[in-house]
Amino acid sequence: MERHEDITIYGNNRIYYSNPEKITIKNKQQEIIKYIEIKNISPFIKMYKEFLFDGGEAGFERNLTSSISLMRVLSQAITNNNSIVEVN
Repeated sequence: MERHEDITIYGNNRIYYSNPEKITIKNKQQEIIKYIEIKNISPFIKMYKEFLFDGGEAGFERNLTSSISLMRVLSQAITNNNSIVEVN
């Protein structure tokens, strides 16, 4: 059994909606400002799949290093800008 959650956040000028397939940002007039489709695999699932089935230890280590590096970059960007960073 899979569990899915839809999240809707109402801001002063925008409405944010998210479910497992997409993120939609609309203005108060319900016009779409931004639409992002979500890929159905997380980097961590990919990392473990490669470790177990494809890349062995080297693939696991590469993906782990990439994930840690990306988290450091995003953390620093958020700290420096004091805002949310959009990643495409």
